Amino acid sequence: MTTVGMVSALALPSFGEDMADPAVLAAAQAGIICQCNGYEVVLRHTGSVTLPKETVIGWNVPFARMSGTHTLTRAFAPGEMVMLSAVLGSSYVSPAKPCITTLASAAE
Repeated sequence: MTTVGMVSALALPSFGEDMADPAVLAAAQAGIICQCNGYEVVLRHTGSVTLPKETVIGWNVPFARMSGTHTLTRAFAPGEMVMLSAVLGSSYVSPAKPCITTLASAAE
C-alpha cells in the first residue's frame, strides 16, 4: 500500500495521468474524496487539516462529461461532507462512482 501525503492510495480513485496535475494532487493530499451518485456529487473530507472558507474545490466526472467548482462558504473540517445536489444535470450515475477533485485557494 502506498500513500499520497496523508491519504492511503486505496482511498483514491485511479485516474492515471490526472495525478500529475498539481491541483488534483493537492486535493488528494488534503484528503478530499469525490463520489457521484444519482444526480449528486458528494465531497468528503478524509484528511486531517480543516480547509478554510473560500477554498475552491473543483470536481470532474469524465464519463458523464460534467464538471464544476464549489467555493466553501465555511471551513471544511475533517470528517465532514458536502453534497452538491442536482449538479449532474440529466446524467444519472448508478452505482456510485469516484470522480476527480482539484483544490485551489479563492485567490487563484
